[in-house]
Amino acid sequence: MPYVVFRSAVLLALLVFMLPGCSYFQSAETDAEDETAEFDGDESPDGKDDSEKIADDSKPMEGELELKLKVGDRFPLVKKIDQRLQQGDGQGGMLTNRSMLEMLLSLVVEEVRDGNKRLSVRYHKVKYGHNIAGRVIEYNSESRNPVPTEALVYAGLKDNGFSFWIGPDNRVTELIGFQEFLQRCLRDVPPAYRDQVMRQLEGTQSEDGLANFVDDGIGLLPYSDNPRHPAVAVKQGSVWELKNRRSEGPIPMSVSTRCVLKNLTDKSAEISLIGKIAGSTTPVTYNDGVRNMQITLKDGHCAGQCTIDRRTGLPTHSEVSRYLEMTVKLPSGAEIPQRKEVLTSITSFLDQGGIKESTVGIGGDAKSGHVAQASGSDDSRRVTKASGRSSQRSSRRSEE
Repeated sequence: MPYVVFRSAVLLALLVFMLPGCSYFQSAETDAEDETAEFDGDESPDGKDDSEKIADDSKPMEGELELKLKVGDRFPLVKKIDQRLQQGDGQGGMLTNRSMLEMLLSLVVEEVRDGNKRLSVRYHKVKYGHNIAGRVIEYNSESRNPVPTEALVYAGLKDNGFSFWIGPDNRVTELIGFQEFLQRCLRDVPPAYRDQVMRQLEGTQSEDGLANFVDDGIGLLPYSDNPRHPAVAVKQGSVWELKNRRSEGPIPMSVSTRCVLKNLTDKSAEISLIGKIAGSTTPVTYNDGVRNMQITLKDGHCAGQCTIDRRTGLPTHSEVSRYLEMTVKLPSGAEIPQRKEVLTSITSFLDQGGIKESTVGIGGDAKSGHVAQASGSDDSRRVTKASGRSSQRSSRRSEE
């Protein structure tokens, strides 16, 4: 296998781990026109006329959002990362590289203390595949086939794990046993590739690395500064900002996030987000093990949505798309434009106490409302009230 293909795979995998979460929300506001209807003078059996019923129906659903975990809670989830990297071929055309990563893992609540929660994560199955520079590889942790060199970084995940603390703001504050986790990942890596794989793995220790299933789910919840009352009152149309984050990976990026509550029912909450990913204003030097390259992040944005189970505060499903525009400058002076798209999805199975092959496995496969702009600083995540306007359609009564 040409070593250049391995280096391309390394860069592709590296970007998966170091991609931060979404940032800066811009609401797509629409001004729906209210439709009027004619009413007769009859009152409904409950004593309310039609105009009063419409007023009641137009009131947004209100409730509270809170992460409610207790020691011993266990739930499996499937995380998928599909990515496409396009880059110039030096002749005016574009080359496309693709990869797919699927992981079946489980989270267990180990301790709850003063608003802080310690969870453990354990990986059960891993599938990886890519088509890079015309080389197609596939890896399945359930298979006994030899592990492709490009998949070595994922081969040590199966039956491996670590723990982490989540603070009152639903952010990862500390990783526990992560260095031991990394060493176990290297057990079966050939010596010639161990340093390279270790560099890839070390880039995952931030909250936006292997722990970003928190970032794309639990981390989207609004939070209270009062540990005695962590629940936050919200209603449909509420908007809140997340703390600014900075990824200190090989390619530093800064992010901030704003979310909007698109729908709220007794059982679930749907959160939408959109944002911008910003990088350094100067090129960043990256060494692929052979040469130094200058990488410049020119632009980045993301969008997604997450459905939260209100009983637990845990995500049942989330999808976040991230887009990056970059330029890679080689030692020869040649500049290669790159465009990267990453779709991350997380599906949780909250009603299951363990991994059940019959129901959980790997494989197979709003309408915008008028909301108020968020207020407050970047280091808070507080809910602002939605505007009082809501469009309501009413059909005319037919006369008999």
